[in-house]
Amino acid sequence: VAGMSAVVAGMSAVAAGMSVGVAVVSVVVAGMSAVVAGMSAVAAGMSVVVAGMSAVVAGMSAVAAGMSVGVAVVSVVVAGMSAVVAGMSAVAAGISAVVAGISAVAAGMSAAVAGMSAVVAGMSAVVAGMSAVAAGMSVVVAGMYAVVA
Repeated sequence: VAGMSAVVAGMSAVAAGMSVGVAVVSVVVAGMSAVVAGMSAVAAGMSVVVAGMSAVVAGMSAVAAGMSVGVAVVSVVVAGMSAVVAGMSAVAAGISAVVAGISAVAAGMSAAVAGMSAVVAGMSAVVAGMSAVAAGMSVVVAGMYAVVA
């Protein structure tokens, strides 16, 4: 009986340690969920930036079109204004490339968010499994107490 009592005490310590482990993993899962939420917010913000930059590109294209009309009307400054139009077109093309790059980054961040969500789901399953193991050990400990009694 004394030996079984020692075994029961040891199993109780193991069950207590597993409970602490479950609590620690739960805190880690909560932290990762917060990180996922933050990354989702960043991805949403980047989508807004992409939309704004697209509007800027459209506005610059309209300005370039208007300036082309001005070039036809004001033949005195045709050479200078043509150079300005060409430069603005090049700037618009560069901004379009930046928008494409930001869109790719946003897509990559969305994929990263999805991957981290899967990791969080997996860790939640691990926590559930550890909780079940801890519950089972508690039942075993209770049974051994009954045997000792």
